[in-house]
Amino acid sequence: MPAAPALPKLEFDDAWTNGLTGKYRAVFDSPEVDEGTALFNAYAYRKEFKDVYKLGDADVNAVIVVRHRAIPMILDDTMWARYKLGETTRIKDPATGKWAVRNPFWKADPSNKEYGDLALETMLAQGVVVLGCALATEGMAGMIASRTGDKPDAMFDELRRHLLPSVMLQPSGIFAVMRAQVAGCHYMRST
Repeated sequence: MPAAPALPKLEFDDAWTNGLTGKYRAVFDSPEVDEGTALFNAYAYRKEFKDVYKLGDADVNAVIVVRHRAIPMILDDTMWARYKLGETTRIKDPATGKWAVRNPFWKADPSNKEYGDLALETMLAQGVVVLGCALATEGMAGMIASRTGDKPDAMFDELRRHLLPSVMLQPSGIFAVMRAQVAGCHYMRST
């Protein structure tokens, strides 16, 4: 098996674990986009525990780890349009029926009130922690660079600049999942 590529020198921060103070904690592992299953799972977990036990947002912690082929979920609309990520991920825009040219997981669709709480923007505002895999982001940068002729390091930097606000990269998705478990989160594969 080939060795994993060396990551560029990055500073990683695991201070996010300090915010995991709720009695109930879970980590949702998302190695695939799978139409946003990880978002639905995190939403359902939080809603059901809050409803059944009459709890607030701070009582029910959720961590979503986006890794492997799910990295497009944590990139902004600019990257979705520029690199045709809808076509790459096989995700169609519900409004147009065409390949998505914006990140459909980021903002709530105002015409669809039923699924507004599933948007990453909403979840982040409610205290859900969203972590990305730096290793998978680097791999995606290499794939895009091979199509565009750009340098992989420059593409990795571009992808990092276009992460959704409040999303934090971790050394790897595996590291992030394990770190969340050490912080008391129960594991759930979400694809």
